[in-house]
Amino acid sequence: MDNYFNIKKILLFVITFAVCYGLFIFLGINIFGQLSEIEELVIKEVIGDSAGTDYFVFVVYCSGIVTISAYLAMLFSLIACKFIKKIRLHWFAISLISILIINIFRIITIIYAGTLAIWLAEIVHIVSWFYMGALAIYLLIKTIAK
Repeated sequence: MDNYFNIKKILLFVITFAVCYGLFIFLGINIFGQLSEIEELVIKEVIGDSAGTDYFVFVVYCSGIVTISAYLAMLFSLIACKFIKKIRLHWFAISLISILIINIFRIITIIYAGTLAIWLAEIVHIVSWFYMGALAIYLLIKTIAK
């Protein structure tokens, strides 16, 4: 079979991804844990305290750490397993910043949905996680050099 579908490389990728993802989540929570507090302040400044933010608890997982960790784990795993050799550094930077900014809009959307109905906020929250996953994959594709 083609070298890209070598079962050992795929298994190595999965293991590398799992280890990297866990490491990035751990580091993200412990080093950048205050990021969620900063985002909460930004969001409350943008939409005000009266927009239903009392119904929601901001935790570090709301800060974009999960999406950034998945993005970084995929990227590092692809490099470690030699599926890719180069990346576009400008897309790497754009990706990290974009995830953080889009995540703020994601949270604002969830909060506004919650002002209409809590069940709607839950649906928007779930759908937004799928969107953020797709965004991470899209940005990963843009980051990979041809």
